[in-house]
Amino acid sequence: MRMTMRWTLVTIILLTALGCAAGLMSKIDSNSASKDRVNNKSSTASFDGVYEFVSRTTTVEAPDKKTERLSAPDWFGLWIFHEGYFSQTRMMNIRPDWTPAHFPSDPRGLGFDGSSGTYSVKDDIIELKHMVNFYPGRIGAVEDVKYHFENETLTLTLELIPGPESSARGQRVIVLRRIK
Repeated sequence: MRMTMRWTLVTIILLTALGCAAGLMSKIDSNSASKDRVNNKSSTASFDGVYEFVSRTTTVEAPDKKTERLSAPDWFGLWIFHEGYFSQTRMMNIRPDWTPAHFPSDPRGLGFDGSSGTYSVKDDIIELKHMVNFYPGRIGAVEDVKYHFENETLTLTLELIPGPESSARGQRVIVLRRIK
C-alpha cells in the first residue's frame, strides 16, 4: 500500500512538474529562450538531471528565532534541471487538513509547493528566476542560491533577506539527491 501511494505521488508530482513546465514555456518568448539555452548550456550541464527531495531546513534568526525542517518520508518532491530550465514540486505524503469536504484556507495546510523557471550558474551560485510559482507574489522573483555537489547530493543554501513578503532573516538549506 505504501509503495503504491508513493508511486501515485510520483505520478502526480511529475504531471504537476510537466504542467508547470508547459505553463512556463507558454510564457517565454522563443527568442529569449533560445539565447538563454545557448548562453547557459555549458555552465548548466553539470546540473542537468532529476533530483529527489531529501530535506529543507529553514533557520530564522530574526525577528523571532525558529527552525523548521521538512524531510522525507513525510515530504516527497522532485527538482528537474534541464538546459537552463528548472521545475520543482514538493508535497506532503499525508495531508490531513485537506479532505474531500474541506479545502484548507491556509497554504501551509495544502502540503504543496511548486515553481518553475530558468536558471543560470556562475561560480558557486545558481540564479533561479521563478516564472511560474504556487505563490503568485513569487512570480518573477530571482534568487541567488549557493550550491555544493558531493557525490550524488546537491545542497542549495539560500540566505533569507527581509522583504515585502516576510521580515525573516536567516538561512534555508535544501538537500537533493540525484536520481537520474
